[in-house]
Amino acid sequence: MAKRFLQGATPLGTGATAKFMHAVNMHNNRAGRRAVEQSLTLECKCHGVSGSCSVRTCWRGLGASGPSAAGSRLLRRYATAAEVRPRSGGRLPPLYHHDNLLYTTKSPDYCLPDKKRGSLGTIGRVVRQRWDI
Repeated sequence: MAKRFLQGATPLGTGATAKFMHAVNMHNNRAGRRAVEQSLTLECKCHGVSGSCSVRTCWRGLGASGPSAAGSRLLRRYATAAEVRPRSGGRLPPLYHHDNLLYTTKSPDYCLPDKKRGSLGTIGRVVRQRWDI
C-alpha cells in the first residue's frame, strides 16, 4: 500500500531534471520502505479455549520498539546520505546501494551565522527548559 501511494507520484515536468528528481525520490521512498521492512518482527497470538493455543495467528509487525528501530535505522542512513548530480537522461548513477539515502542539494548549517540567508545561527543561544518560561 505504501509503495502504491508513494510510487504513484508522477514527475513534475518532462525534462531531464524532473526525471532525475523523480528517480531520487523513488529511490529514497524505496530505501525508507526497506528500513521499515527490516525493522519488522514476527508477532504471534494464540487462540483457543482457556488459552489452549489450538490456533496460532502470526504476522509481521513493528512491535513495541519497531517504530524507534525503524527511525534509528533511517537516521543512520540520513547521516551517511550521498549527494547525487543529474546525468544525461535523468537517470541515477548505478553505484548507489538500494539502502542508501540520496540528496541533490546540501542543507544549510543553521548552527553557524549566515548573513546571506538571514540566519543568526544557533551557537551560543541559551536554551530554556519549558518550566523556566
